[in-house]
Amino acid sequence: QEFVAELMHDGNCWTLAYIFGCNRTERARVLYNAERPLGVITGVGRKEAAALARVRGNSAAVAVAHLWVQEFVAREFTSGGAFGGMAPPIVSRVFQYNSDCMLGYNQARKVATCPFPFPHAQLSTYFGAIAVIDVAVLVSSYVNSVYVGTPLVFLTLMALLGLQEVA
Repeated sequence: QEFVAELMHDGNCWTLAYIFGCNRTERARVLYNAERPLGVITGVGRKEAAALARVRGNSAAVAVAHLWVQEFVAREFTSGGAFGGMAPPIVSRVFQYNSDCMLGYNQARKVATCPFPFPHAQLSTYFGAIAVIDVAVLVSSYVNSVYVGTPLVFLTLMALLGLQEVA
């Protein structure tokens, strides 16, 4: 399976890799993430990089960074720095937004780590292919004009298959 995934990755056959379930390898995930780096605006210092390297797991590193931001906001507010002149309700809203961001991250992590059932994905793809044929036959049997039937089939299938992709 890894060989097929590598072969399909090199040939840019992502659809085939998805249909055959070969795109879910660890190497494919690493390659996907390496192609889309997420930079830090001010960069990461040596101490911060060393602290993040000592942490076990990606979610733990995110939790440590979250705590650093929380600590920064609290320290700046109590010392009269960047948040010193703000009213306490506004600063509490900063903490709330930071907490909401962590909540969103944890929900996205759950979606990414819980695999979608592969048989369900295969059946959805199969029934989508059957629907392409069935809708074309049904519309052609009820509509006599090619100029009306073709856009009708196209729009119906775009809606049906678009909903399947979004779901």
